[in-house]
Amino acid sequence: MNVSDHIHGWKEIGSYIGRTERTARRWEIERRLPVRRTPGQGRSSVYAIKSELDGWLLSTPAIAEDREVVLAVEATHAASPIIVTEAPATTRRGWLAPALVTAALLAIAATTAASVRRTGRDNRLAVRAAGSTRTSPVPGVNELYLRGLGLYEKRTVPDVNNAFKLFLEATDRDPKFAPAWASLGNAYTVLGEYESINNLDAYAKARDAAEKALALDPSLAEPHANLGFLDFFRVGDQSQAEREFRMALALDPRCAMAHSWFGTMLTYQGRLPEALREFDVASQIEPHSSAIMAGRALALGLAGHRNEGLAILEKLNREAPNPMIAHHLSTLAVMQPRNVELFLRSRAEIALMEHLAPSVVTLYTDAEKKYVPGRSGEQAVWEALAQSKDSYPLLQAEANAALGKADDAFAILDSVVNSPGPAANISSDPMLISLHSDRRWPALVSLDNRLGLRTRSVSTE
Repeated sequence: MNVSDHIHGWKEIGSYIGRTERTARRWEIERRLPVRRTPGQGRSSVYAIKSELDGWLLSTPAIAEDREVVLAVEATHAASPIIVTEAPATTRRGWLAPALVTAALLAIAATTAASVRRTGRDNRLAVRAAGSTRTSPVPGVNELYLRGLGLYEKRTVPDVNNAFKLFLEATDRDPKFAPAWASLGNAYTVLGEYESINNLDAYAKARDAAEKALALDPSLAEPHANLGFLDFFRVGDQSQAEREFRMALALDPRCAMAHSWFGTMLTYQGRLPEALREFDVASQIEPHSSAIMAGRALALGLAGHRNEGLAILEKLNREAPNPMIAHHLSTLAVMQPRNVELFLRSRAEIALMEHLAPSVVTLYTDAEKKYVPGRSGEQAVWEALAQSKDSYPLLQAEANAALGKADDAFAILDSVVNSPGPAANISSDPMLISLHSDRRWPALVSLDNRLGLRTRSVSTE
């Protein structure tokens, strides 16, 4: 027997099969992982033979496939490592410490659900990505479901709207088909982010659909990921959100959506090295997903690679524009030094795609046309946005913050947060970073988080 074929110790054995030491120990008992012990040296002295492990992996295809993903991600990091400084943890639920400059520069409620552009030959992968290979026995339901997935992953407002209708019809025809309920919940969340339907209604129904899916099939991963997104971005419960994401990944380590949406949460927390790792795993599972690429580009830009992140996002925006990509572009645009033209253009695209009032679109496009590069030109833009009768309250607050008029900004934000209708998730607004060091900021963010399930209010009349 060739000694070089030996792997010694639980840690190395776990690494070889793409799992943790603890999992390797458990799988020796539960899945008959071929592990040997050195005679006379107790149970702690273990080793394995590579050829035997390879044979075991071949007999367990799903595990072998997962291992290839893990090894591929490790190889990617080794070939082109990204140097990122670890950010300190958040100091208060729902708002970021002032020292977290990169963490504070985040887009307003942008959705980054993991996906792949699926057409005919990708339908089999689509079913698996939804967290289950189960099919519906009801005629026509599987076709509705797969057509919905193909549209949903394109991420444009019309496509997600049409996908939503297909998922809704699938659940009507077969109320016991759990994957359709899971995807319906995802669509509700995305449409709420796009402000395509009433936000409060969308997020409440997203949670109901996710919980319905889990009641029908507790083994599904995607509903947990959706609940994690809602807990973090809509309720402000970071601990519960992380538990949901980790539950999703425990149920299905190859759930690209869970890796990607977890990466989004980590990005917003300023945990950028962890976020990039999650996005890398997601992209190895579904390499053609524009949503995953966009989420990774945002994290990359915030981690000090702004130009690279912008290049990826601008390419994606040219190919298939959607509100999520435009949000990410506007976020990186307001990082210093600010790219005012890109910020205004991205905001105009968001307003157009989310069907906001035409006057809001015109406000941004006119400001871009009149903009003259330089400090005075930037000042003129913020003055115009702060004073325009077409500016919605949050935009006025942002503009006043950019002008250094903190009192005016806080007065507007206080009104927005306390309004009976939808309000602002101000903790993740990149334009309000100058207010973070003000003693009034923590209390205002805390109030906004306690209200929960509320999003940016923009008139569409």
